[in-house]
Amino acid sequence: MTAVPPAFPGTLALPLTHPRSGKVYTLTRADALQDTPELRADLTAACNEPLIYDWLFRERCGGQPYSDADAAAFLAWLRAGWRDGTHFVFALQSPCGRTVGALDIKSADTDAAEIGYWLSARHSGLMTLAVQALEDVARQAGYRALYARVRPGNARSLNVTARAGWTDAGLEADGHHRRFTRALR
Repeated sequence: MTAVPPAFPGTLALPLTHPRSGKVYTLTRADALQDTPELRADLTAACNEPLIYDWLFRERCGGQPYSDADAAAFLAWLRAGWRDGTHFVFALQSPCGRTVGALDIKSADTDAAEIGYWLSARHSGLMTLAVQALEDVARQAGYRALYARVRPGNARSLNVTARAGWTDAGLEADGHHRRFTRALR
């Protein structure tokens, strides 16, 4: 890890105009969100959508649905990351303020940190723009490079990295992920 930690702004509310609908969404620091039943319901609903659940949560949840307790644990984990400076989760909020997606920078290593992301299918078409906005936020915070690990069968994530202009660095040694990189400086 680099000696200088990332320097994120204390507050963040970046407007993102959906390229197809023209509606304005917001990228925010997820630690600014209040833990409410509505927020946990948003997270639970999105994380149980078939594509998100199958790619991210089926194995983690042992085939059981993503639950309110899982959402509460996620919220505690993301707050700990911001508090401890170890990982940084951002939320995508719809025009009416509902949480519809998340992106994270998985470490404070400003030389090269992994990102992850998910977005409700009801709001598809926004993630490339959100990843590009996250690149800008990361650059301003002091990151020099980011990378994403995508399973080869995950066509939607592969398309996001392609549309965002990331470099395909090939199949990782584990044989289960392709690595995509993005230099920020």
